[in-house]
Amino acid sequence: SGDNSGRRLPPVVGRGKEMAMLRILIATILLMLSCSLAHAATCTVQVGDLDFGAVDAIGNSAAISTSDVDINCTGVTPGATEVTVCANLGAGSGGESGGVRQSTASGGSLGFALYATSGTGSPWGSASAPDLGDPRKITVPVTGDKASGTVTLHGIVPAGQSAVPVGTYQSQFSSNDALFMYSENDFDCSGSGDGNAFASFTVSASITANCLLETS
Repeated sequence: SGDNSGRRLPPVVGRGKEMAMLRILIATILLMLSCSLAHAATCTVQVGDLDFGAVDAIGNSAAISTSDVDINCTGVTPGATEVTVCANLGAGSGGESGGVRQSTASGGSLGFALYATSGTGSPWGSASAPDLGDPRKITVPVTGDKASGTVTLHGIVPAGQSAVPVGTYQSQFSSNDALFMYSENDFDCSGSGDGNAFASFTVSASITANCLLETS
């Protein structure tokens, strides 16, 4: 034992203040991160089945049908004004031939095409299948912390498929064949967004027995 009155104590008070400030800074950063994650948009997509009905394969006119694509997002970050969705539609379960999607039945296949607008000016394809067309870029407006919108999927069965056998034709779309990438910010559809949503739908048509009579 001895007299310690002449020794200096370490500056624990100043060091304590530094540690307290560091703890406050870390807590603030964690709070900001948790708020950001809590408000990241989550989107779901529903696509209605595309039914061409009875198709006249030996006629001279194409069969046309449409369905709705419904997009709904929740938890949008405050201040965001839109959610960008890159809609990728692949070949479907029937595959594709020469850039034309195929629906299948026992003994045959029926070609069809998907478009973002009426007519044939804007093929709706996928970044993973560019021969079918480009993904469709959709801007969904935000209200509060939600965003929702509906766009139309256009389908055409081209004329001139008279060799297609009678039957009921289908092609299933799911997983990466109906991939919707989304982000609260604008982004390039050749890249990836902040999240992915998947949809499932069926394209169907029926070919019935028919005859075409021509006279002169």
